[in-house]
Amino acid sequence: MVKEIVSLKELLDNPTYELEVKGVGFVKVRDPTKGDRIEAKEDAKKLPDWDKLSPMEQAIEIQRRVALKMLVEPKLSEEDYFKAPESKIENIIDAIIIYYTTKFRELTDKRKEEIQHFLDLLKEKTPVSSIIS
Repeated sequence: MVKEIVSLKELLDNPTYELEVKGVGFVKVRDPTKGDRIEAKEDAKKLPDWDKLSPMEQAIEIQRRVALKMLVEPKLSEEDYFKAPESKIENIIDAIIIYYTTKFRELTDKRKEEIQHFLDLLKEKTPVSSIIS
């Protein structure tokens, strides 16, 4: 059996996909990167009164900015974002967040099934060192 090692090109490949947004039409999105999440947090912190927002409100603002970074077409500048009708922008952001959250949860559930034995060992409080040795 020949083992195929994933290439850097394959690892970095982040294809776009179409997402239907009710009341708006189709948009193109891609999965977020760690860099997108870092940039989204930095962008959100620039909001007026950021420090006055609750932790939950801050998390929501970061999530909204991650969704905007996922949006490939139409690509919105910050200026466009503030000029566009709020109802359309909210529909797009909500659709992206719902879609990606569902997709991520499905991937997490699949990984959980794959590592269930390990999780069961952790529940039994078996020392990790004895699992590894």
